[in-house]
Parts: sequence; C-alpha cells; structure tokens
Amino acid sequence: MDIVILRDTLMQLLPGVPLTLELAISSVALGFFLALLLTLMRLSGVWILDNVARLR
Repeated sequence: MDIVILRDTLMQLLPGVPLTLELAISSVALGFFLALLLTLMRLSGVWILDNVARLR
C-alpha cells in the first residue's frame, strides 16, 4: 500500500467534507420537520388532515 497515494487521495476528498455534512444535517432536519408535521396532522382529529397524512 502506497502511503503517498493514500495521503493525496485524502487531501482531495477533505474539501468535500463540509458539503457532505451540510447535506446530511439538512436532510435529517427536513425529515424531522416533515415527520413532526405528519404526526400533528394525524393527531389533529380533523378527518381531511388525517387522510392527507396517510396519503389516502
């Protein structure tokens, strides 16, 4: 295994880490808020909101 190649590859990949973390965090946040919205729609007791949340 060539350490120089591994180091060079790591140095090329490191600039992409912030974007990867940003995308991961924003995906989790979006999923959380979507799940919260759907949960509140299901628990609202309003027939139309419940059916929309169930995708009927």
